[in-house]
Amino acid sequence: MRRLVGLLLRFGLGPMLARRKRGLTRFLMRSPEIGQARTRIAVKAHDANGEVSASRYFTGGDQADVTAAMILATIRRVHASVPVPGATSISDHSLAQALDDLRALLPGMSIEAWSTAGQGPSS
Repeated sequence: MRRLVGLLLRFGLGPMLARRKRGLTRFLMRSPEIGQARTRIAVKAHDANGEVSASRYFTGGDQADVTAAMILATIRRVHASVPVPGATSISDHSLAQALDDLRALLPGMSIEAWSTAGQGPSS
């Protein structure tokens, strides 16, 4: 739906959509759900010349589910990795550990993550 609205906006139909927002909203609320909710995160590092030097991507299911699972996974990981009272930082944990924990907590959710180092996506 986001892509359809984006396409309509590119064709200059934004004012028409704004004038008919109530009718369009009623129509969309009555129509069947299209696809599932997805969470997408993209992080890109730029070098001094403004070129993308590396990037990381993540796609998962509904944002609320991903957020709740990551909070639980973080609590479990920190509790398990600190044998004596103290604090840890994000650098004490790896992305691979976080993804493994997330996949374990949400086994039915399709979760993808990939990184690039300026040469395109790789798994």
